[in-house]
Amino acid sequence: MPLSKLHQTNYCAIDAPVVPPHLASGSPGELVPPVLLNAALENLHCGVVVLDAGGSIRYANRRARHILEQADALIAADDHMEFLQPTLQKQFSNYLRAGSVSSAGALSQRLVMRVPRKTGDIDYALTMRPVDSEGRGHIAYIYDFKRDGLAQEVLDHVYGLTEAEARLATHLYNGQSVQATAHSLGIRESTARAHLTRVLSKCGVRSLTELLQRLALGPQVQ
Repeated sequence: MPLSKLHQTNYCAIDAPVVPPHLASGSPGELVPPVLLNAALENLHCGVVVLDAGGSIRYANRRARHILEQADALIAADDHMEFLQPTLQKQFSNYLRAGSVSSAGALSQRLVMRVPRKTGDIDYALTMRPVDSEGRGHIAYIYDFKRDGLAQEVLDHVYGLTEAEARLATHLYNGQSVQATAHSLGIRESTARAHLTRVLSKCGVRSLTELLQRLALGPQVQ
């Protein structure tokens, strides 16, 4: 698929909500108007790619199109998103294949990957989940830790993180492990994990994967 045409694809082509929960309308069964939804998706600080049940790209937002255009880790080829690294491509293909044949209950599992760049820059992070329990497609979130920073004052203002907690969250968001973060900050790993527990609680999430998504997508509106 020519990348210039990716944004022209109707992102609602899959007959199901394909957006992060905090972008959905507060009324059950009601969707945000398409124009507003498109604007929201286009301006997210992470790449969003919607794939149909066959793995074809149905929508890619502005950030995702930029990442695919770089072709340093992921590409768009023959309407499909592909990984340059063969092992990751195999893992991705197996995930899609499993989703197409599994029961609806099994479709709740997520795929989480670090995606190395051929340039050697900081890896992308990718998380993917089913669009719905009926297996009508998947939605992928791609995080560019090289390009995107995370302001500590925002973490303080929005989530109420202390300075120490904000430093930890920033290092994790930039792709470091808990162990590497503890080393970088000059603290014990047990202290880092205690900070992480409080960060997860304040951000209203239960795992590091959910934390990265929340930091990239913003706080959930109640």
